[in-house]
Amino acid sequence: MSTTKPNNKLTQRTLYAIGDIIFTNLSNNLSPFAEYKSKYIPGLVITYRGRRTSAMGLPNSEELSSIYELYRVHLIPLKDFCCKDSQKLKGYIDDAFTKAERAAMYKAAGGNYYKAASNENWESVTEMNNMKKRFITNNLAALMLHDNMPAGFQTQESGNDDDFATGLGLFMDSKQTGTGKNLKLDANNLSYEDISSIASDALKLEGVDNEFLKLFDLTALQNSVSPKGSASLKLIIKLAIAFTFIEGAIVTIQAEGEPAITLIADANGMVHFINVDPLNYTVTITATGKIPVTFKKDVDTGTNAHKDVLMELVPPPVVAVVPPAV
Repeated sequence: MSTTKPNNKLTQRTLYAIGDIIFTNLSNNLSPFAEYKSKYIPGLVITYRGRRTSAMGLPNSEELSSIYELYRVHLIPLKDFCCKDSQKLKGYIDDAFTKAERAAMYKAAGGNYYKAASNENWESVTEMNNMKKRFITNNLAALMLHDNMPAGFQTQESGNDDDFATGLGLFMDSKQTGTGKNLKLDANNLSYEDISSIASDALKLEGVDNEFLKLFDLTALQNSVSPKGSASLKLIIKLAIAFTFIEGAIVTIQAEGEPAITLIADANGMVHFINVDPLNYTVTITATGKIPVTFKKDVDTGTNAHKDVLMELVPPPVVAVVPPAV
């Protein structure tokens, strides 16, 4: 799926504020525009305002991201049940097979994936589940001999696997927030096109002075609504699950067409970007042994933008083992 690109570098708050000002100024000064182009009627202003309202009503990237994080939280206990089943199965293998056979049986039952699965490597959880399910089916008689593995364990294990698979599907769907982001960006881009077309037409009007043109000057309005250097962004970097602070994380913010700004997280995992321009920034965070994190963040005037960021450990390498023929 293709990703919509913003056609401006304004924050949403600034875009909507400038739109409100320009649409009001257009409504109050419609005659010179109507003399230039017949499309400028009161109904057009209503249309423009409606598009702005629609854009404002769509969830932004942070709201979409929160849905993804919620599904991730719900997925963790489902993963834990699957890992507990793996350890129970290991105990049943101990009683069902000889000491010489056990290592091979553990591997055939997905044991090599257990550590990575415990650390929220979702692909490893899935592979572990698939292997233990096949192992139980292929070795059911041996596992249940002498009242070893309870008769209900296979059903329980299969149900936990299915619950995890369902939860993972919801989680992955929520992670693919591209459709929602595209809808929001498309709506914002259209609203920006509306205000920029008005600003462009204002320059072509006859018999207007500089004071009139200032009413539709996008740069002047942006500086009025969101003065340069009037914003700040504070980030707290933590390790997922443990929620301990990550000291030394490298945090870079960059707005399109602007120089990058980089800070290093302190002992409390904090970086504080002060006196920055109110723009939409790409935030990139790296730390030794952690999976890099990248996201977009609007930084607006007077909002003291803040975000807690969770980083996950780089999972250990997984060695796939082909189960022996039974």
